[in-house]
Amino acid sequence: MYADDFIEQLKAYVRLNQQVAGMGSFIQRVAFTLTLIQGPLVAEWTRAMGAWLDTLQAPDDIPAVWDQFLTEFLNQYQDTQRQQRARAELKALKLKWPEVDQYANNFERLTRVVGYNLANPETIEFFIEGLPRSVVEDVLRPPVPDTYEATKEKAIQSIKSRQVVENIFGPWRNPRGDQRGWFQGSNQNQQNRNNRGSQNANWRQNTNQQP
Repeated sequence: MYADDFIEQLKAYVRLNQQVAGMGSFIQRVAFTLTLIQGPLVAEWTRAMGAWLDTLQAPDDIPAVWDQFLTEFLNQYQDTQRQQRARAELKALKLKWPEVDQYANNFERLTRVVGYNLANPETIEFFIEGLPRSVVEDVLRPPVPDTYEATKEKAIQSIKSRQVVENIFGPWRNPRGDQRGWFQGSNQNQQNRNNRGSQNANWRQNTNQQP
């Protein structure tokens, strides 16, 4: 289990058992938590924390004791490589058509691990970069959303609309493999037909002018 996951579960336990005798004492909370941290790899640290607790008196039983313990625990055991892995996963994360909800859930989970704020424009850009080009074009069509939630919702609506069209006409893919939706493909096909019509008209005109 990761260190931050352990702390979150511990906090949930404390909230659930606030009325239990001893849980109101911050020193007792730390002492209880130390009994859950076992093994040769952590023995030295738990002994040091236990020795620190032994120096505290009743007037020292304040919230700062619990906060200090949590800080020390995370500094000692938080998996810094986990953040590095999450950052790499976030950079490579792409939407698997049409699973936009799964993409958003994965994106939000990774940003929490890395510590990114969803309100930051840079984080919103990361989200947009993982979308297909056709969806990005829809998202960036005015009015451009300026929050993460608005950006996500616009992407969801874009994909849902394209799914409706594809259910009617079937999927369309360009040579690059970007699933852009039938109606964009139809526009391109219409343009190609127009170009061919022009070329045929020019050919007929040149043929009629020949002696």
